[in-house]
Amino acid sequence: MLENLNKIKKIFESGGNIMEYLKEANINQDIDDMVLISYDFQAGSYIKKSEENPEYEEERANVYSEIFNNLGGFDSIMEVGVGEGTTFFNVIKKLNNKDVASFGFDISYSRIQYGQQYLKSKRMNDSLLFTGNFFDCPVQDDAIDIVYSNHSLEPNGGKEREILTELYRITRKYLVLIEPIYELAGEQGKAHMDKHGYVKNIYKIALELGYKVVDYRILFEDNFQSNNNTGVVLIEKNSETLDKRENINPLGCPVTKLPLSLHKGHYYCQDSLLLYPVVNNIPCLLPENAIVATHFLG
Repeated sequence: MLENLNKIKKIFESGGNIMEYLKEANINQDIDDMVLISYDFQAGSYIKKSEENPEYEEERANVYSEIFNNLGGFDSIMEVGVGEGTTFFNVIKKLNNKDVASFGFDISYSRIQYGQQYLKSKRMNDSLLFTGNFFDCPVQDDAIDIVYSNHSLEPNGGKEREILTELYRITRKYLVLIEPIYELAGEQGKAHMDKHGYVKNIYKIALELGYKVVDYRILFEDNFQSNNNTGVVLIEKNSETLDKRENINPLGCPVTKLPLSLHKGHYYCQDSLLLYPVVNNIPCLLPENAIVATHFLG
């Protein structure tokens, strides 16, 4: 995979579809790696699209924030697959709780780098962005009141059950999946989702897992980027820790899920003896970023 990055760069610069190239060339069968490469090369493009289509961002942020504000009291919120933070910024500023602790992670370091710069330009300096993935979230159990996605699960068709299980694990109150809903799409939308291998049956799988789905509907019929609809699957979680966990550091080792703490400018798990570097103020919390450091604390 890594030896092909320069070739992939040329494909990207010529306007080619990186995901389609990787699938057709059979370079890597791991969808996680394909998403990482594709989105990392695209870093910065979503900020540009946001600036070119401010009404689009505003419309979505109004709907998303209304959903969150109607869920009652919450003290923390996280966007998974936060990208460059464009939706994240617009949603957070519209929340009723102006003191909410806000977090976001993305598999792409470059997108998080752009996201940090974007939030800084908007004078939003209290949010924590870091790298992470859906399958090994670097977050402790029941750590975040509201966990939400925004069209970030969509390219992971076939891995819906694994993703839902992991996101539910880190959720304390509500898991809000804002994604294209295949089952409620028209024929054109279904054809688009089939072609690109998008997620399906999120609602059905959530019920099979025993989750309590309290909202399931289409929010927008399509968006300016594709034939996708935008729907919501809202899951309520009755966590046993609701009265026990307040104001904690939510970060956890992606390998063991045990607490991470900041030492000497980096994140360290004393239980697993694994060290995770912080690069340009970005915590790198993918499992493959782990460094065995049994004597890190001296």
